[in-house]
Amino acid sequence: MSTFTILAIILGVLAGFVNIGFALLNREVPSVVGVRILAALISFATPVVVLVVHAQGQSLVPAGWHNTVYLTLALAIFVGVTLMVPATIQRSLAPATVEPPRPVTNKLNGDPGVRMANQPDEWVN
Repeated sequence: MSTFTILAIILGVLAGFVNIGFALLNREVPSVVGVRILAALISFATPVVVLVVHAQGQSLVPAGWHNTVYLTLALAIFVGVTLMVPATIQRSLAPATVEPPRPVTNKLNGDPGVRMANQPDEWVN
């Protein structure tokens, strides 16, 4: 097996487990779970295809693609499709969590509001 084949198998399995993990963490948003499960299926299908093609004695590398730059770009596109696109979709579909604003407090005496200018300044040295 070539380095490209081994790397594609490892990346596919890792991406699948990452997507399933994020799907389980976001169970309250069904659309995010669907996107992540779809990405996990694509991720797990990639190592299966790589192993089947390798078992048949064929090459995954198209003619003229023996340059490592092309193989690296192919793996980067795979990572982008299976990890980055679902994360982007998840951010757009997940409900936004907004923290309520904290009341403004005066740190010296704990009173809310703004310190008035006509009060004397008390400094502690």
